[in-house]
Amino acid sequence: MTISDVVTKEGEPNDPIGLTWSSNVEVEYVTYKAGNLPIKEVSGGSAGSFEVTDGSDRDDLSPPNPCDTEHSVKFEWSGGGFNPE
Repeated sequence: MTISDVVTKEGEPNDPIGLTWSSNVEVEYVTYKAGNLPIKEVSGGSAGSFEVTDGSDRDDLSPPNPCDTEHSVKFEWSGGGFNPE
């Protein structure tokens, strides 16, 4: 998965609020965690984009375990970019 076109809050370069993603394999869905918001789920596919208010709540997931499948990749915002864990 590739993450690009990251949008951050104005004047706060370490606070991403949107992004574009693409994958060379089809993904079922994308989940994200932003600030104090609950984990959200947005549609999958092979590419997409979203802002932190998009998607539906996933109260059954937690930040350490943001996916409910064994085939997942978790990215963390660090040093001005998203890095896979």
